[in-house]
Amino acid sequence: MDNTVKMNTKWTLIGGIAAGVVVLIIAGVWFYSAAMWSILIDNPTDKDIVVNINNTDYPVAAQSNEKVKLPFGSAEYKVLVDTQEVWTFKKWMLDGNALINPTMSTYVKQTFIYADSLDIKDGKEDAKIVEKTICLNGQNYDGDNLVTYKDLYILKDWNYGIDTISPDTMKPNKWPKTARYATTDELFSAQKFMSDNTGYGTCS
Repeated sequence: MDNTVKMNTKWTLIGGIAAGVVVLIIAGVWFYSAAMWSILIDNPTDKDIVVNINNTDYPVAAQSNEKVKLPFGSAEYKVLVDTQEVWTFKKWMLDGNALINPTMSTYVKQTFIYADSLDIKDGKEDAKIVEKTICLNGQNYDGDNLVTYKDLYILKDWNYGIDTISPDTMKPNKWPKTARYATTDELFSAQKFMSDNTGYGTCS
């Protein structure tokens, strides 16, 4: 009876230690990942600006961006552009990469599919890609899975864009295994999207 109690205590202790090690590993991975996460301040306008985040100035030239690091953890940040307050945003501890939009400009996310012409239709159905219409500068624009953003703080949910360029080719998705296509999401400033696409009609 005593031996049984001792064995149970022993395995409980081992289980507790193992669980603690797992928690520490996960916490370490999260901390390391957070240290690598970056915040991109973008300025798609034709005017140079100075962005102040919690009393630190970041000069951002016209049509360019600046990558910055913010302290690990949750905090509220106040943003000023050329000494004029724009807004505040809350960065949570587990937030990943993000975009700060100090000029409150519009951005467009679009899904692209890489496939042979015969596989595009099936690929779009499998990946639930549908054509959508958005209104920009008084005109309609069509594209696959179009989404617009105009927030000050935008969590990254795209693969390429702004500071990265999408590749010309891409290997098929790993899932499903039978896929003969690949998909990717790319983010554009509204100006860039309109220059690359043709609008039609009128909208508001």
